[in-house]
Amino acid sequence: LLTLIEVLSGEGVGKYEKHPKTRHRKISNVELGLTKLNELGVVCPHLQASEVVDGDLNAILTLVWELVHVFALESNTEASLTTALQNRLQDYAGLHVQNFSTSFRDGLVFCALVHQRR
Repeated sequence: LLTLIEVLSGEGVGKYEKHPKTRHRKISNVELGLTKLNELGVVCPHLQASEVVDGDLNAILTLVWELVHVFALESNTEASLTTALQNRLQDYAGLHVQNFSTSFRDGLVFCALVHQRR
C-alpha cells in the first residue's frame, strides 16, 4: 500500500517497516498510508487500518475505489477503463458499463467482476 501511494502521489510517505511481520506493525504501516492519503485528499473517514490488515474485502475495495477515483480518473482514462470493462463483461447480458458512478450503483458490475475472477 505504501509503495503504491508513493508511486501514485510522487511523494514519500515517511519511515515505515518494509516487511512487517506482526499485526501491530502492519496496522502501523496502513495507518501511515491512510494519513498520507488524507493529506493528499483521499478521504475514507470510516476506514480502519485494522480492517485492511484483517482482509476486510469491503474496506479494501473502498480504499481501492478512492485511489482510482482520486488518482486515475481523468476523462481519457475513464473512457479507456470503461471500454476495457465493457469488453471484459460482454458475456453478461444486459450489463452495460457507461461510467463509474451510475453503472456501479446497483452493484451488478462489481458482482460480475468478482464472479469472473472466481
